[in-house]
Amino acid sequence: MIDLHAPLSREEALETADALARRVVRLGLSVPVILMLEMHRPLSRLAGQALVAATPVLGPALGAEGMQKLARLLYHPEGIELMIDRIEELRDARGEASG
Repeated sequence: MIDLHAPLSREEALETADALARRVVRLGLSVPVILMLEMHRPLSRLAGQALVAATPVLGPALGAEGMQKLARLLYHPEGIELMIDRIEELRDARGEASG
């Protein structure tokens, strides 16, 4: 069972945000993902809960542990900010347009 109320450790949060950010930037989706995260920031708790509900479906493809960490990261508003910051850092390092 996933305890959404227990935030990830700083190290786990950075690791999870970094893994997601690298994938997003590699696919060239930094601008739409940042926009989506910004728009849905008020719904961060709902997003975390939705990932818990989707774990049986998405878990085999993405890994159950990764889904749990992502759900816990999204559940807390600081996690959204951390993901946005990391995506922007990696995007800027690659020299992509900032949209």
